[in-house]
Amino acid sequence: MRDRIGGKTKHPSDLFNDPNFREKLLKRIEEEWNIEKIESMSTDEIFAKLNRLGIPVTPDDYRAAAQRHESGERLSEEWRAKYTLHPEGRYDEDFVWMAAIVLWKRLVPDRISFEQIDDLMQEGYKRLQSGQTAAACDAWWQVWKLIRDKVTPERNTLQALDRDFLGMQSVFNWCQDFEMELRNAGRDDPTYHRICISYCQEFLVAFSDEVLRK
Repeated sequence: MRDRIGGKTKHPSDLFNDPNFREKLLKRIEEEWNIEKIESMSTDEIFAKLNRLGIPVTPDDYRAAAQRHESGERLSEEWRAKYTLHPEGRYDEDFVWMAAIVLWKRLVPDRISFEQIDDLMQEGYKRLQSGQTAAACDAWWQVWKLIRDKVTPERNTLQALDRDFLGMQSVFNWCQDFEMELRNAGRDDPTYHRICISYCQEFLVAFSDEVLRK
């Protein structure tokens, strides 16, 4: 990919030497929202920002809405449907759903959101990439317990769960990765073979419709 600056075509490696490009890039980084930036804000600051954007909610409103959802992102969709957003900046639409995710950890600590499960799932993948197969399985065993608790009579297939999960990795793919890595870890430690058996047994019970459909 090439870009044109000042009428000349430049290679991407040259762009960072161009002061105009660097200024635009730094301005975009400053304006964009990310989870870490919102986590550095106080809860009062987050709600003040939401209110300015046209979402007149309070902490109590948030806690009540959280009872209707399993994730901050789904909760933010309720806001978007109910209120008209008045952005102060180019990226304020991102602030809304990211803020909902951050607030979940602070205001609903007794219920794990799908985003928190996804974070732990990704931690397992990071451990796996660094060659820590057993440590990845340890993290993923906790992920499985959390996912298992999210199964309901209406959400007892992988397809139904993935519609709500919306993670970086689908539950459908992750389940297969977990089973495979448990077998790999079991070559060095038989404990993981026993965990694999328990996991498979619990999977059959949790996703009963999945099994019957196949």
